Amino acid sequence: MSSASHCVLFIDLDGFKLVNDSYGHSVGDQLLIHTAARIGTCLQPGDLLARQGGDEFIVIGADASVAERIRTVLVPPFRDRPWHRALGGSGEAGGQIFVSASIGVVTDLVGIDSEQAAQRADIAMYKAKEAGKARAIVFSHDMLDGAPERLALEADSRRALARDEFTVVYQPKVGFSQRGHRAWKRWSAGFTRPVALSVPMCSFRLRKNRAWSMSWAGRCCKRRAPMRFAGRTRGWSLP
Repeated sequence: MSSASHCVLFIDLDGFKLVNDSYGHSVGDQLLIHTAARIGTCLQPGDLLARQGGDEFIVIGADASVAERIRTVLVPPFRDRPWHRALGGSGEAGGQIFVSASIGVVTDLVGIDSEQAAQRADIAMYKAKEAGKARAIVFSHDMLDGAPERLALEADSRRALARDEFTVVYQPKVGFSQRGHRAWKRWSAGFTRPVALSVPMCSFRLRKNRAWSMSWAGRCCKRRAPMRFAGRTRGWSLP
């Protein structure tokens, strides 16, 4: 990296997929344009803003305080924009979309190239998501501990999902005030790493659990079984 560049930011919008799924990609595209415009107001002359892909942006700047400025400028809701009518909003409270961002920051660029800087900013960004989203976290070298294992596990689990190697098993839960079942995911090819599965498993289990519960309830009882979902992750969090 050039010595003139003092920081690299990796920005990921929190929950942006929900906007696309709820209102369509045209609304999502407009939201990305206006989000980028807001981020641009935080930059100084000579700073660079680029879209990495999807809902991800990279900023190369001379001052790490730009991360806090970006986080702050995204707090007010987006409204009175082309998506206002699509959302069916009316008046002051209608047609609003709230956007937050998880930001990874790299300030020590000595001895690393642009790819390594982006990778470290990406790792810090995931730490920001794990910490609760809507915040900026500066990269530290201890974040590299266990990174290869987590990346390998994510790759393995994505391949397993594509091959349909996961099944869902159920444990009945009966108490004085409630009845239901708990869903567990099982990897038919074998699970050998002592680390939690990556993000896609949460949506996989929810889909399978809902489909099974609806089918079971229709066949076995007049009332649907109550469902409670809880996810536990370590090293990865929902985007």
